[in-house]
Amino acid sequence: MKIVKIFKSLVVTLLISLSITLSNCSDYLNIVPDNIVTVDKMFENKSKIIQALATCYAFLPDNFNDHYRTRLTLGNECMFPSVYANRTDVFISNRVMVGDQNVDNPYFSYWNGSGYVASLYQGIRYCNIFLNNIQNVPDLEPGDYEDYVGQVKFLKAYFHFLLINSYGPIVIADKEIDMNASKAEIQQYRQPVDVCFKYVIDLIDEAIPHMPARRIKTQFGQIDQLIAKSLKAKILLYWASPLFNGNSEYYGDFIDPLTKEPFFNLNYDKERWLTAATALKEAIDLAHISNVKLYTYNKPVFDFDLNDIEISGVMRYAYNNRFSIVDPWNSELIWGYSNVSPTSGASIQSACQVKNIEYPNNYQFSYNYMAASQFIVDQYYTRNGVPMEEDKTFDYNNRKEIVNLPTDNYHRGYFIPDDQEVTVKEYLNREPRFYAWIATDRSLWRTYGMLYQIRLRFNQWAGGGTQAANGEYYQTGIAIKKWVHPETQNLYWERIVVYPFPLIRLADLYLMYAEALNEYYGPREEVYHYLDLIRERAGLPGIGSVWSNSDIVKHPGKHLIQEGLREIIRQERAIELSFEGQQYDDARRWKIGDIFYNEPIMGWDSSKGEAKDFYVPVTWQNRDWVTPRDYFTPLSNSVLNQNPNLVQNPGW
Repeated sequence: MKIVKIFKSLVVTLLISLSITLSNCSDYLNIVPDNIVTVDKMFENKSKIIQALATCYAFLPDNFNDHYRTRLTLGNECMFPSVYANRTDVFISNRVMVGDQNVDNPYFSYWNGSGYVASLYQGIRYCNIFLNNIQNVPDLEPGDYEDYVGQVKFLKAYFHFLLINSYGPIVIADKEIDMNASKAEIQQYRQPVDVCFKYVIDLIDEAIPHMPARRIKTQFGQIDQLIAKSLKAKILLYWASPLFNGNSEYYGDFIDPLTKEPFFNLNYDKERWLTAATALKEAIDLAHISNVKLYTYNKPVFDFDLNDIEISGVMRYAYNNRFSIVDPWNSELIWGYSNVSPTSGASIQSACQVKNIEYPNNYQFSYNYMAASQFIVDQYYTRNGVPMEEDKTFDYNNRKEIVNLPTDNYHRGYFIPDDQEVTVKEYLNREPRFYAWIATDRSLWRTYGMLYQIRLRFNQWAGGGTQAANGEYYQTGIAIKKWVHPETQNLYWERIVVYPFPLIRLADLYLMYAEALNEYYGPREEVYHYLDLIRERAGLPGIGSVWSNSDIVKHPGKHLIQEGLREIIRQERAIELSFEGQQYDDARRWKIGDIFYNEPIMGWDSSKGEAKDFYVPVTWQNRDWVTPRDYFTPLSNSVLNQNPNLVQNPGW
């Protein structure tokens, strides 16, 4: 049954009816509504149960349709126009990163549903209502009951995990509480972090056996065993990571008022990495059996690339990586958020899309202003597959030098040979993923089904700002191609190519597995193997070959030491998963937020039109990170006032 396709039309109606019956409930607990007749009617037949199932899915955070209020852009990979610096209702991720988070009305407050996001506890409440009423549906077909229960148990577990990731210790909302319950029953305590993680894992384990291993194509987006096992493995990896594993440094004094014990375990448990690695291998094996594989582009290339595809050193691999994200439901995608609206002018795709060169003053579905940071540009490797500063063949010290556009075959199809045009040396001889996902001044961008030469300097098109743009342009002078389908066009929503936002894909499983193995065993061939699968798709040499080559790397053998391989794995994640909303949570779970997020957002001086003035590094936005305060979202004062048994996160 094509449940996912009908979710969008059904969710609104049921949300309205449920919000009426639940309007007097606590902000953070599952309370049985007193209007039992209304709830009963919601589960009187299979058609209604599908509506209820859709409502449970509706609480998955919508990170792709609204770039103004998405958690996806937390971190230091990108920035939005500074012209809105005084607005508190747009570009919320920027507000958090500049230090404007607060306890009166926290941004991204999933606990009580404020700060421009929905309450995950409300989503859990609906899951509990579903689980308590599905047995009353008379006309379910064989297997429906078990499948639907499995999906909702997973969603309930996943919502709890998202709360743990945001807040640390949480209230476990496992059961509904009657409206007539006592204050003691309603005002519950936060649970220790280990108890919370174990609850989530146990609930996913309950859900897995009752779902198919993999959905048929018309049901992609619904939870199946592969999704559940993949997310379970990811959750176990988080549990093993330094933020949640033996974190006496930050949270030794964060005490549970009920037990007088620390909320966080204070002793590091290495075995958690092995548990995570085992779960990740199980998910990878199921993915392989289910014919999930790293995406490679095997369709016809654009007509304008036919003459260059065989001679370019970059193009074939850039096609692989560009379309690995935007080719809908491709072979690599394990779980995608399918409720993407083509009519949403606030989507991430629209924020990144360059304006149509034929209609430069039309902003419809192309805002031309979600800009990449210099930090993320620096993360991408050289063509040899190592960091710029590590590559002996790369002129790192002179990387800001202005040079002519390249004429060699390696860059063929990504710069137009022109001895009258210039770029900077750091944009040359970079890896194919750089050219696939990043747009720089005078580079080529496949968009609108055409080949654009992007011009990011002031008063130049396509891409640069103007006086009329009022600060709404790629202010760092660096644009993001990753989220824009090459055939998407602005002006009309019907011409936007819609694809699911990748919640988890196979490359992420490979990277997590490599990380878990290295943390438990240290360097070994299996770690290199899974890293090399991703590197091969990206057109890069294997870890062992390049990091053993003293003619290329300054520190040969780095991959043979656990600490060195850890750095390599982390940079591989930063590149492969760039702009996918992973970096911020990775930096947090690794406890390196203060290293990343106290540095300003840097870029070029995009207010200038001449190359010599444009290619000047400038600070576009200062950032503010306080440890340990900013590792978790604060509980709002209103939540604390409602329940005196809750305690605030440290630093707030």
